[in-house]
Amino acid sequence: MLVAVFVFSSCEKDQDVVNPLTATSEQAAKGAYRENDKAFDKEMQQVINSMMKMMNQMEMTCDPDIDFAHMMIMHHEMGVKMADIELKYGHEPEALELAEKTKAGNLESKERLEAFLASHPGAEPLSKEECKMFMMEMREDMMAMMHCMRSVKDTPDPDVDFAQLMICHHQGAIAMSETELKWGDDAMALEEARLIIEEQSQEIMELAAFLNEHGIPAKHHKM
Repeated sequence: MLVAVFVFSSCEKDQDVVNPLTATSEQAAKGAYRENDKAFDKEMQQVINSMMKMMNQMEMTCDPDIDFAHMMIMHHEMGVKMADIELKYGHEPEALELAEKTKAGNLESKERLEAFLASHPGAEPLSKEECKMFMMEMREDMMAMMHCMRSVKDTPDPDVDFAQLMICHHQGAIAMSETELKWGDDAMALEEARLIIEEQSQEIMELAAFLNEHGIPAKHHKM
């Protein structure tokens, strides 16, 4: 069986660790929810760094359906932890409701993907050349999500930070699902990819609407 390790090249080693939320002392002092924001930033950074490391080091079988399922399960676990942090430190009812919604959706999709893996124990790898192309596209999907998270502007408001980061997270799931639709061939995995695209596209619109309604605090900086 062809096995590959999904890691970034050495020239991108410094990008493996995401530092998405590090507020300045001035922001923390002026933020209405500064204590919650400090704790939120710290815990969110830990979750993102931990999950990115796990996904980057995942062994790939070069069976698109199986690799997609494994990667998306880890991605969903990251989403659940991000939602839990928002539920712990957030304050706006609408943002908390969005966190509950994304947590439930991630858990449901994770269960379906685990059921898929249980019923498909054997991998059917792509050819060597196809494998290289598939892995390159998955790598690009991950890099795009990491870049999005690094580019998020930190604010003194946990709800705003959560919404911005979750949009990046959902965009990553959609990109990986589109790659699965291109390379996969199992009906169950393909249907899950379509469902993820549909549900998380809708959630992106809801998160963007929240940001448009509440606005991003004026004092922020690029992470």
